[in-house]
Amino acid sequence: MQRTGAQIYLHPDEPLPADWLKPTLTGQDFSEILPIADMGWIREDWKVKLEKAIVKARGEAEARGEEYDESKPPIWFKERGNTALHDTKERQAPVFHTTDFRVYNAISNNHDQLSDRAQDMRVGAVGVALYTNDGGHVLIQRRYDKASHVPGSYDSSAAGLAEPNGGTIDFKATALEKLRLELKVEESDLSDFSFTGLHSVGGNDYSGMATFSARSNLNLTELDERADSTLKYKGEKLDYAIIRTRTVPGFIRNNYTHGGPDKVCPDGAMTLAASLPQDLYEDTLKRLKGEGVKIEKGTLDDGFFLKEGHTREDYERAANTRRLWREHHDEEQSDPNTYRVR
Repeated sequence: MQRTGAQIYLHPDEPLPADWLKPTLTGQDFSEILPIADMGWIREDWKVKLEKAIVKARGEAEARGEEYDESKPPIWFKERGNTALHDTKERQAPVFHTTDFRVYNAISNNHDQLSDRAQDMRVGAVGVALYTNDGGHVLIQRRYDKASHVPGSYDSSAAGLAEPNGGTIDFKATALEKLRLELKVEESDLSDFSFTGLHSVGGNDYSGMATFSARSNLNLTELDERADSTLKYKGEKLDYAIIRTRTVPGFIRNNYTHGGPDKVCPDGAMTLAASLPQDLYEDTLKRLKGEGVKIEKGTLDDGFFLKEGHTREDYERAANTRRLWREHHDEEQSDPNTYRVR
């Protein structure tokens, strides 16, 4: 069954310093906890995708009158080149496994072909909400309409996957890198840069995302000009919007819940929500829940999600109760002296 909705592991009442989070890596790879059959399917899936990408790249090169460069594959992955959130019991020091883009891509796009264990993917990532110098407007960008992941959806101001760095992950550096690469915004262009939370959303994002709020030194006109000149993917301009801060809660509620042409992807919605003042943040989540969006606060315990106020023992007792009930129910159905009321 596909994991849906959002799990919120950490959201401070007030934004924290951008380098507050101190994640660690286990040394174990996410592929090691997947069934052998899953990994076999993932390898074949990647092989097919690579072959298709090569055919497409060759055709594009020929159309340009160029020779295709066999040494540069159009899609690639690096072994243990990404991360996957595994445990958040230590509030400031969440624990991650390594993973790679091949595994993440397969789970994100083909979860129905894989085991339930694949639903535990929470790929390490960052999301940033970038505001104007007066805090009155925030930039949101629309994802490339041919992207392999949530194409055409509005997202946060900048976002991307976080790579391991030695024995840890530097989420602050990754977030700053995304701002620099996507918007040409340097740390020196920011008057404030803060950590706002850690969450995961289910398919198709399957994220373990650290979120940040940034206030730039740019006014509304300057931010618009910057986005217009820099937001590109494969040479094509990306669509974006700059919306008033006071309209962010309504934008999230309307477009996370109902989709449509201005749909916002779940990770983008959670990043924008986390950048709001605490009262607006809680009200936005409450209203989303009222619309049927599944949002739960809690903790990851060795990959197992515990809702706020519950312990692992609570779940184990409940599972044991369900098992005993099923056994009793099966015994009743097999007893010829048991009559069923219809």
